[in-house]
Amino acid sequence: MFRKIILMVTLVLLPIVAYAETPAQLDHPLAPENMIESELSEMPKMPIYKPNSHADKSIFITKEEAIEQARIKENGGILRSVELMTWDQFSREAWNKPNSMADRANDRMVWVVKVDYPKGIDTKGGYFFNANQTVVFDAETGQIFGGITSGDPK
Repeated sequence: MFRKIILMVTLVLLPIVAYAETPAQLDHPLAPENMIESELSEMPKMPIYKPNSHADKSIFITKEEAIEQARIKENGGILRSVELMTWDQFSREAWNKPNSMADRANDRMVWVVKVDYPKGIDTKGGYFFNANQTVVFDAETGQIFGGITSGDPK
């Protein structure tokens, strides 16, 4: 008998670094308050995915482009649904909790592509038979924000 396993793979293409304000870190030479302005301007800046739910939808990738990026046909998938929603709506639907990603706003628009793979799919987490996969793309840039795969493990 196969057990159902849910594997959540969140592919974050940009690193997220969280700092706690401890005395050791405040004294660190790379702490912003210990750097001169020219050093600060040379530091790489992490992009923040700003709110865009009120933006003109013409700046978003199309539904068809989101489907194409999910590479459904080449992996033998069957499209179940494609929906444009905010990142917070997706977070609540997928994990039953609000957005906890520091790099994207609650009202950042995303394409959520849901696909069935009756013959299975090979993922970074292993091979899954009779799999269901949800892939999330940033609606404005087309960048993949992550995915969730569930099915019977090989």
